[in-house]
Amino acid sequence: MNEILQKSPTEICKHILKMLNNETVNIEIDKNSNSSLYVFLQNTIYISNKVSKRKNKEDQNKAKLLVISHECAHSIQPKFLQLLNFILSNLEMILFIAIILLRIFTKCNLNILTITYVAVFAISVLIRLYLEMNATINSVKIACKYLLINGIQKSEVNNIYKYYKKELLKTLPAFITYLFLLKIIRFIIVVIV
Repeated sequence: MNEILQKSPTEICKHILKMLNNETVNIEIDKNSNSSLYVFLQNTIYISNKVSKRKNKEDQNKAKLLVISHECAHSIQPKFLQLLNFILSNLEMILFIAIILLRIFTKCNLNILTITYVAVFAISVLIRLYLEMNATINSVKIACKYLLINGIQKSEVNNIYKYYKKELLKTLPAFITYLFLLKIIRFIIVVIV
């Protein structure tokens, strides 16, 4: 199994994308980033060289496969939702800046703008949460399917599936917090200021 997991990230990603019938996605190794991501506007998966900081090489390889599977899962999500996520996330940022500047430099009533901000914030968080949870759940299935297709015994894949579920349960709260921390800070600032 180590031979399969030790393949290059690009090779693993290409194979998974082929498995998902989605071979039009570009793949780039991003040596400067600590995280991997799929950018739907560019239809590109950027894979970090620093996929995992685990000491155990086998666990590093398992994490690498799961991260790549996660980004491949994003690449097959509905483009409408990804576009809506992009628009609303940027609109939320623009509204935040506008509210802060107007509160600093004017005395006008910002109730309608603040209510608009709260609505955009809520919808953008829900859409992003759906996209991330969907990709997270599907990444485990994709990674296991990849292993099965590459001849790994079902019993070993079941053990890896259990390992992924355990790891995701431990890391999911921190992942969600990381995703939304800046948005939540902006929300608190808008509500308090």
